[in-house]
Amino acid sequence: MPRYACYEDARLIPKVGVASVIAEGFLVLPFSRRNKAHTGHHPAVPEPLAATGLLHHDGSAPDITELQQVDLADDEVGRRLPEQVRVRLNKLKTLRRNGIDAYPVGRSPSHTSRTGDGRGRQGHAFGVRTHIAGTPLRRRVVRAPARLDR
Repeated sequence: MPRYACYEDARLIPKVGVASVIAEGFLVLPFSRRNKAHTGHHPAVPEPLAATGLLHHDGSAPDITELQQVDLADDEVGRRLPEQVRVRLNKLKTLRRNGIDAYPVGRSPSHTSRTGDGRGRQGHAFGVRTHIAGTPLRRRVVRAPARLDR
């Protein structure tokens, strides 16, 4: 057992063993504050589901044809999603509504930032409008122009 491997003193092993047996519910002490009698059998389903009576007597799931299909509206499905996912999906809907392809097909670069016309320092062209494809990792401002490093 891995829980016994981390103790340098062998005298602690019985104490750790008893603590783990109590923690896992195999041993119930008479002075514990537990309000339920320990039977050794615990249902593996939530109490509200067990109270509905939909489960068989052995705890197995019923035939799914007996259950009703519930149709959820879009707003109900959205409420079940995490907030970050809802924000991203709303942004995607907005982009598509405006006619913008949110996931464009990759294109080869038309030119690099080093292909200047001689006016720029170290071959960089000033005043040339460029489009960036990809995710810039950081933005550096060195004196005048801003640089995006990838």
